[in-house]
Amino acid sequence: MRRSSFTIKCLCLATAVLAGGTATAQMGPDVIVVDLPNTRHWGQVGSQHAYSVGTTSCNIGDVDLRWEANNNWHPVIGQNLYRLKDGRIELLGISWLKHGFVTIDNGLCGQCPGNGTGDHLSPGCSDPYGAGLNGSRGRLGPRYEVNAATGWFEWPFDGDHPVPDLLARRIIVEHDDLDPAQNAGALYFVEGQYVARDDAEAGNSANNQTYRRVIVSGSFSLQIRGANFEQDAAIRAWPDHGNGVNNPDPDVLLAPITAEENGLFWIASKASDNGDGTWHYEIAIQNLTSDRSGGSFTVQLPRGAQVTGTGFHDVDYHSGEPWLPDDWDITVNPTDITWSSPQTYGENPNSNALRWGTLYNFWFDVDAPPIQGQAELGLFKPGTPNSVFGEAMVPDPAGARGDLNCDGIVNAFDIEPFLLALFDQLEYGLRYPDCDFLNGDFNGNGIVDVFDIEPFLDVLFP
Repeated sequence: MRRSSFTIKCLCLATAVLAGGTATAQMGPDVIVVDLPNTRHWGQVGSQHAYSVGTTSCNIGDVDLRWEANNNWHPVIGQNLYRLKDGRIELLGISWLKHGFVTIDNGLCGQCPGNGTGDHLSPGCSDPYGAGLNGSRGRLGPRYEVNAATGWFEWPFDGDHPVPDLLARRIIVEHDDLDPAQNAGALYFVEGQYVARDDAEAGNSANNQTYRRVIVSGSFSLQIRGANFEQDAAIRAWPDHGNGVNNPDPDVLLAPITAEENGLFWIASKASDNGDGTWHYEIAIQNLTSDRSGGSFTVQLPRGAQVTGTGFHDVDYHSGEPWLPDDWDITVNPTDITWSSPQTYGENPNSNALRWGTLYNFWFDVDAPPIQGQAELGLFKPGTPNSVFGEAMVPDPAGARGDLNCDGIVNAFDIEPFLLALFDQLEYGLRYPDCDFLNGDFNGNGIVDVFDIEPFLDVLFP
């Protein structure tokens, strides 16, 4: 089995080491997914299929993980299905959350003492839930009640929503998204994620996802293929498998976005030359644990850039989740392109946002080549900060009006270099040797002068 410590290292947390059947203990309880052993196809209703995924967990920490059935001190388990097709990884379907009810101390992940009583998972011990149990709807609760950043959730969970057919509460996927005849060359992946209060309180929630490849059979069951990608969120399937099953794509840039107590996101991006003077940009963002969620996403553009082919993809919530399905708005401005939830949190807390345990896609074409820069993710729920930044492949800001320090964005840090471009271009050249002071020339007359002040302020404060 393969596991990645990259996520944990980026957060400056200790890294779990699984080798030779033993686990190096973490501080506090630390639940991870070590195996996605099976799947279950529950059937088809109309144009949709229903699935569930089995999960085997381990406590690689040094303290018992609480697993108490009749309160909110037990893990909840999310299950997702993804497709990687034509250079885009998409989240096709999500389940409600399986609420853990009893644990068995097995020895899959280390030196298990075997003294469990069903209400905790001991250090070094594993616990199995098959696909049948994880798809049993009596123990499936909605996602909206869970704060993945803290692990806290309502108890008892809201189980009053009707289950009109076999689809409800399970992973629901459109038939056309799975049909091999319509998805030549596509790769599919399932993912399991655990959320638990004591795991989150110990700061160990960044490694709670594992993904694994599946193939779609002729009967539309999902057959497990290959190894578990242990402690890896499914967004990593894009750089890991972007050029085929065993061929990673080195052109995919993957980076974490963190905001202290606001949770963890991952952003992956790639730019491709269209061969006609334009480039295609693909960006995916997965929210692992942020309760504040993503409410907008902004990429800076060179001033005057021509943008075409914008797009957005989310996932359908279902079975009584209150979150609305409306696509994000796309706005192309003179210096940026922004995707945003149709309503702010203040206008409607149930507006479509990038909630925890989901992945959204953003794409566009533009006549500007790429560099490794920064993109801005606006947070949906109020708090501090309002937004966070992540490394991404973005259009080269060279020549972008207002970006005087060449960091890929126009903000307050450009005020000082703008003043240097206006009054002391020699000093500007010494301090910003890789930038062009004519980024401050808004009226195109070949100089930076007082007539550029007002348009610079318009860009800085639109």
